[in-house]
Amino acid sequence: MMGTLRKEVFNREVNVHQWTMITKLFKDHARVAGALGLNVQTGATRLYKAKAIILAAGSAVALQKYTSANFQTTGDAYVAAFDIGAELANLEFLEFTLIPAPKGITVPMAGLSPFTSKGGRFLNAAGERFLEKYDPERLEGTTRAILVQATYKEMLAGHGPISIDPSFIPDEKWDDEIQYEYAPKLSAAGIDCRRDRFEWVPALHTFLGGVFINERCESRVSGLFACGESSTGMHGSNRLSGNAIASCMVLGARSGKFAALFAGANDLAKLEPLEASQELKRLESFHGESKLDPNDLEWEIKNLAWESAGVVRNETGLKAGVDRFEEIRRDKIPLLKGNDQRSWIKALNCANLAWVGEMVTRSALERRESRGQHYRDDYPVKEKGLPKWIKISKKGKSIDCKVESIPFGERDLMPGTEG
Repeated sequence: MMGTLRKEVFNREVNVHQWTMITKLFKDHARVAGALGLNVQTGATRLYKAKAIILAAGSAVALQKYTSANFQTTGDAYVAAFDIGAELANLEFLEFTLIPAPKGITVPMAGLSPFTSKGGRFLNAAGERFLEKYDPERLEGTTRAILVQATYKEMLAGHGPISIDPSFIPDEKWDDEIQYEYAPKLSAAGIDCRRDRFEWVPALHTFLGGVFINERCESRVSGLFACGESSTGMHGSNRLSGNAIASCMVLGARSGKFAALFAGANDLAKLEPLEASQELKRLESFHGESKLDPNDLEWEIKNLAWESAGVVRNETGLKAGVDRFEEIRRDKIPLLKGNDQRSWIKALNCANLAWVGEMVTRSALERRESRGQHYRDDYPVKEKGLPKWIKISKKGKSIDCKVESIPFGERDLMPGTEG
């Protein structure tokens, strides 16, 4: 699929700027006007003028210390949209999965369904098939949310490590998906995935929230569109396996269509040179010698997110997370610098991750219930009544967080009803 898209990009002579981090969006009154890009390899900057902009930069899977992703996004799209007044929603819904971690070394993988759907069994340290306690009917066929929460609870109770036993998978189900996609990675880690039990740990897989959009993929900022994992899309509080690609294709097509129509109907907005100059000064402020090591601060952020907004949350942990993320943004980020290209970019990434960490913890603190991928042990059941959005937006130098009921019309199908 990616190969086909790549060929089409070249065939249409699209102007591609690779290795470019968009650090700032600009707007003229309520309308988007352009962006500033930073080449992460050379340090060169480029100013872009645009009639319309589509955010398709993924989420912030680098926020947590365990992640299933090979390419770790750092929330660039979220922070850029938030900074110019767009609303974000559902950021409390972090989708966790399980990834192999033989001998404590994590092996990023696309998913676990190739093992669970074919007969693999999860066991705790005592050799118990612990899912019998959490979902005795579906067992390993349960939802990803229940499986991850059950694994996390077993680990907290001292019943870890959690391992999968692949010996229950029948010979006829050892197909190409396992043998050619998963087996080589596990073999490199010293695991024979057909015979060996091997450990798994919870890891951040994807974000289910993002920039709040309408059916045309428009944000609250005129001319700014979002799609895929950058947007609040079609997954709600829990994603069905395989729907990520579908959402990218559907929302990608819709955002492209409506952004093109918008651009065709509008002239370029005014891009203020002073704002671009101020952004260049901000970028330069992250360059130089620092007493703070960007790598150390990155791990502090990751550990804080794991402790306060991991698989299981509660009010005490979330409040502590909000306070510490706010402290990092206020007291540490202004002092953070990088003395070479790599550490400079790492410092900029930390600034974005600190914002996203506070967004996530504030949103999770406001959702006083357990729903889908969001589980709070102090509110373990789903709230009755209409489901709600937790929306965030920028208010001065802080985050405004509000709860809104999701509007349903008279003819809308409500969850749990027929007709």
